[in-house]
Amino acid sequence: MSNGPARVSSVSTGVDRRPSSLPPPPGASVLRFSADRVQPTISGRTRCISDAPEPAILSVSGNSADHEALERLLDSSWTMDEVFSLAGAREALRTQRYAIVVCDSDSIGDAWRSLAGEGSSLPYASSLIVTSRLADASLWAEALNLGAWDVLAKPFDSQELGRVLSVALLHWNGTAAAAASGD
Repeated sequence: MSNGPARVSSVSTGVDRRPSSLPPPPGASVLRFSADRVQPTISGRTRCISDAPEPAILSVSGNSADHEALERLLDSSWTMDEVFSLAGAREALRTQRYAIVVCDSDSIGDAWRSLAGEGSSLPYASSLIVTSRLADASLWAEALNLGAWDVLAKPFDSQELGRVLSVALLHWNGTAAAAASGD
Protein backbone atom coordinates (compact mmCIF):
# COMPACT_ATOMS: atom_id res chain seq x y z
CA MET A 1 0.00 0.00 0.00
CA SER A 2 1.12 3.46 -0.80
CA ASN A 3 1.70 5.86 2.04
CA GLY A 4 0.84 8.93 -0.01
CA PRO A 5 -2.03 11.24 0.85
CA ALA A 6 -5.68 10.33 0.36
CA ARG A 7 -7.28 10.93 -3.03
CA VAL A 8 -9.34 14.05 -2.60
CA SER A 9 -11.95 15.77 -4.69
CA SER A 10 -14.05 18.82 -3.98
CA VAL A 11 -17.77 18.42 -4.34
CA SER A 12 -20.12 21.23 -5.18
CA THR A 13 -22.89 19.58 -7.15
CA GLY A 14 -22.35 15.85 -7.41
CA VAL A 15 -19.27 13.88 -6.59
CA ASP A 16 -16.13 13.94 -8.67
CA ARG A 17 -14.09 11.01 -7.48
CA ARG A 18 -10.63 10.21 -8.68
CA PRO A 19 -10.39 6.59 -9.80
CA SER A 20 -8.75 4.13 -7.44
CA SER A 21 -5.74 2.12 -8.48
CA LEU A 22 -6.58 -0.42 -5.78
CA PRO A 23 -8.63 -3.53 -6.59
CA PRO A 24 -11.89 -3.88 -4.68
CA PRO A 25 -11.33 -5.79 -1.44
CA PRO A 26 -12.93 -9.23 -1.15
CA GLY A 27 -13.81 -8.60 2.52
CA ALA A 28 -14.72 -5.70 4.73
CA SER A 29 -12.29 -2.92 5.40
CA VAL A 30 -10.75 -2.39 8.79
CA LEU A 31 -8.11 0.11 9.72
CA ARG A 32 -4.52 -0.18 10.72
CA PHE A 33 -2.76 3.00 11.70
CA SER A 34 0.74 4.11 12.38
CA ALA A 35 1.87 7.28 14.08
CA ASP A 36 1.36 9.32 10.93
CA ARG A 37 -1.10 7.60 8.56
CA VAL A 38 -4.50 5.92 8.82
CA GLN A 39 -4.88 3.13 6.30
CA PRO A 40 -7.60 0.60 5.58
CA THR A 41 -6.69 -3.06 5.19
CA ILE A 42 -8.67 -6.09 4.14
CA SER A 43 -10.28 -8.48 6.59
CA GLY A 44 -12.37 -11.55 5.83
CA ARG A 45 -14.41 -11.32 9.04
CA THR A 46 -17.34 -9.34 7.64
CA ARG A 47 -18.39 -8.74 4.10
CA CYS A 48 -18.05 -5.50 2.22
CA ILE A 49 -20.72 -3.85 0.07
CA SER A 50 -19.90 -4.72 -3.52
CA ASP A 51 -20.18 -1.20 -4.89
CA ALA A 52 -18.16 0.40 -2.08
CA PRO A 53 -14.69 -0.95 -2.92
CA GLU A 54 -12.77 1.42 -0.70
CA PRO A 55 -13.46 3.39 2.43
CA ALA A 56 -14.87 6.77 1.55
CA ILE A 57 -14.97 9.81 3.78
CA LEU A 58 -16.98 12.96 3.23
CA SER A 59 -15.27 15.92 4.87
CA VAL A 60 -17.72 18.75 5.61
CA SER A 61 -16.18 22.06 6.62
CA GLY A 62 -16.26 25.68 5.55
CA ASN A 63 -12.53 25.85 6.23
CA SER A 64 -10.12 24.31 3.68
CA ALA A 65 -7.50 23.89 6.43
CA ASP A 66 -9.76 21.29 8.07
CA HIS A 67 -9.90 19.26 4.85
CA GLU A 68 -6.13 19.52 4.45
CA ALA A 69 -5.45 18.43 8.04
CA LEU A 70 -7.60 15.32 7.60
CA GLU A 71 -6.10 14.54 4.20
CA ARG A 72 -2.54 14.67 5.60
CA LEU A 73 -3.35 11.91 8.10
CA LEU A 74 -5.10 9.54 5.69
CA ASP A 75 -3.34 6.88 3.66
CA SER A 76 -3.83 6.86 -0.13
CA SER A 77 -6.17 3.87 0.18
CA TRP A 78 -8.87 6.24 1.40
CA THR A 79 -11.04 8.33 -0.86
CA MET A 80 -12.03 11.64 0.65
CA ASP A 81 -14.46 14.12 -0.86
CA GLU A 82 -14.60 17.71 0.37
CA VAL A 83 -17.66 19.92 0.66
CA PHE A 84 -17.86 23.40 2.11
CA SER A 85 -21.57 23.68 3.01
CA LEU A 86 -24.58 21.76 4.29
CA ALA A 87 -26.13 21.92 0.81
CA GLY A 88 -22.98 20.39 -0.66
CA ALA A 89 -23.03 17.63 1.95
CA ARG A 90 -26.66 16.82 1.25
CA GLU A 91 -26.00 16.61 -2.49
CA ALA A 92 -22.95 14.39 -1.98
CA LEU A 93 -24.87 12.06 0.35
CA ARG A 94 -27.70 11.77 -2.19
CA THR A 95 -25.34 10.71 -4.96
CA GLN A 96 -22.63 8.70 -3.19
CA ARG A 97 -22.32 6.25 -0.33
CA TYR A 98 -19.85 7.26 2.39
CA ALA A 99 -18.66 5.10 5.25
CA ILE A 100 -17.80 8.14 7.35
CA VAL A 101 -18.83 11.79 7.38
CA VAL A 102 -16.48 14.11 9.27
CA CYS A 103 -18.31 17.39 9.93
CA ASP A 104 -16.81 20.49 11.50
CA SER A 105 -19.00 22.22 14.08
CA ASP A 106 -16.94 25.42 14.13
CA SER A 107 -17.19 26.63 10.53
CA ILE A 108 -20.67 25.54 9.41
CA GLY A 109 -22.69 25.92 12.60
CA ASP A 110 -25.58 23.49 12.88
CA ALA A 111 -24.73 21.45 9.76
CA TRP A 112 -23.69 18.46 11.86
CA ARG A 113 -27.06 18.52 13.68
CA SER A 114 -28.91 18.44 10.36
CA LEU A 115 -26.72 15.61 9.05
CA ALA A 116 -27.23 13.62 12.26
CA GLY A 117 -30.99 13.95 11.89
CA GLU A 118 -31.05 13.11 8.19
CA GLY A 119 -28.48 10.30 8.33
CA SER A 120 -30.81 7.71 9.79
CA SER A 121 -33.12 8.02 6.76
CA LEU A 122 -30.43 6.83 4.35
CA PRO A 123 -30.35 3.11 3.52
CA TYR A 124 -26.64 3.01 4.33
CA ALA A 125 -26.25 5.66 6.99
CA SER A 126 -22.73 6.98 7.36
CA SER A 127 -20.94 7.13 10.70
CA LEU A 128 -20.96 10.86 11.57
CA ILE A 129 -17.94 12.26 13.38
CA VAL A 130 -18.22 15.83 14.66
CA THR A 131 -15.06 17.90 14.99
CA SER A 132 -14.46 21.06 17.00
CA ARG A 133 -11.66 23.15 18.47
CA LEU A 134 -13.76 23.29 21.63
CA ALA A 135 -14.78 19.63 21.88
CA ASP A 136 -16.09 19.26 25.42
CA ALA A 137 -18.41 16.98 27.37
CA SER A 138 -21.44 19.08 26.42
CA LEU A 139 -20.80 18.79 22.66
CA TRP A 140 -19.96 15.10 23.01
CA ALA A 141 -23.22 14.38 24.89
CA GLU A 142 -25.33 16.36 22.43
CA ALA A 143 -23.68 14.80 19.38
CA LEU A 144 -24.11 11.25 20.66
CA ASN A 145 -27.72 11.91 21.68
CA LEU A 146 -28.50 13.18 18.18
CA GLY A 147 -26.94 10.13 16.50
CA ALA A 148 -23.33 11.09 15.81
CA TRP A 149 -20.71 8.36 16.15
CA ASP A 150 -18.09 10.41 18.01
CA VAL A 151 -16.56 13.84 18.57
CA LEU A 152 -12.94 14.68 17.73
CA ALA A 153 -10.96 17.66 18.98
CA LYS A 154 -8.94 19.74 16.54
CA PRO A 155 -6.11 19.77 15.80
CA PHE A 156 -6.33 16.06 15.07
CA ASP A 157 -4.17 13.59 16.94
CA SER A 158 -3.23 10.80 14.49
CA GLN A 159 -3.64 8.02 17.06
CA GLU A 160 -7.06 9.26 18.18
CA LEU A 161 -8.16 9.81 14.58
CA GLY A 162 -7.06 6.28 13.73
CA ARG A 163 -8.95 4.79 16.66
CA VAL A 164 -12.16 6.71 15.93
CA LEU A 165 -12.09 6.01 12.18
CA SER A 166 -11.34 2.33 12.79
CA VAL A 167 -14.31 1.80 15.08
CA ALA A 168 -16.62 3.95 12.92
CA LEU A 169 -15.67 1.96 9.81
CA LEU A 170 -16.24 -1.37 11.55
CA HIS A 171 -19.66 -0.12 12.68
CA TRP A 172 -20.53 1.09 9.18
CA ASN A 173 -19.44 -2.21 7.62
CA GLY A 174 -21.71 -4.10 9.99
CA THR A 175 -24.65 -1.76 9.40
CA ALA A 176 -24.20 -1.78 5.63
CA ALA A 177 -23.87 -5.58 5.49
CA ALA A 178 -27.07 -5.95 7.53
CA ALA A 179 -28.92 -3.49 5.24
CA ALA A 180 -27.67 -5.30 2.12
CA SER A 181 -28.89 -8.65 3.45
CA GLY A 182 -32.25 -7.23 4.55
CA ASP A 183 -31.69 -7.73 8.29
